Amino acid sequence: MFGAKAPRRIKAYIPNPVLDKIAIEREKDLKEYFEGPNRDFFCELTNRAPRWNSTLKVYALNFRGRVDKPSVKNFILEDLTLGDNTREALLFGRVGDDTFNMDVAYPLSPLLAFQIVITSFDYKIACE
Repeated sequence: MFGAKAPRRIKAYIPNPVLDKIAIEREKDLKEYFEGPNRDFFCELTNRAPRWNSTLKVYALNFRGRVDKPSVKNFILEDLTLGDNTREALLFGRVGDDTFNMDVAYPLSPLLAFQIVITSFDYKIACE
């Protein structure tokens, strides 16, 4: 999720809402589903890579006015299962000292999006 001096990387796999006929057995390793023939049963969400802004000397994303404070916690998750037609599924960013915006779109639910956001606050959860 976090690199030492590079921008964070987030990847999330969620069950594909269109193909909800999958039943994951408790004994199976989920990695088999992500990499095997059942990969289509999941939506892969990954963060948009920020670009280096040489003027401000920071990595930055275009939030189109929804986020106005720089923060390492700001990110945009995109749905990669659509191929070249990627779509923003989650936009999260700081707007005040202790205030954040969270915009959610299909295929995420507000609860699932909130769970992803909460995990981004603790860097020890998924260190690389």
